[in-house]
Amino acid sequence: MKGNQPIYPVERYITIGENKVLFGDGSHILYVNGKYRGNDEIGKLMHD
Repeated sequence: MKGNQPIYPVERYITIGENKVLFGDGSHILYVNGKYRGNDEIGKLMHD
C-alpha cells in the first residue's frame, strides 16, 4: 500500500454511473502491514 500504516481498512463500493455507493454487506476487510515497525503498541507487536 506504500503508506507505512499498520492497518488498512477496506470498504467495498458499487459504481452507478459517476456515483459510488457503499456496498454495506457487513464484511470487514483489514490488510495488515507486516513490515510496519512504528513505536506504538501495534508496531511492537509486528516486531515480535
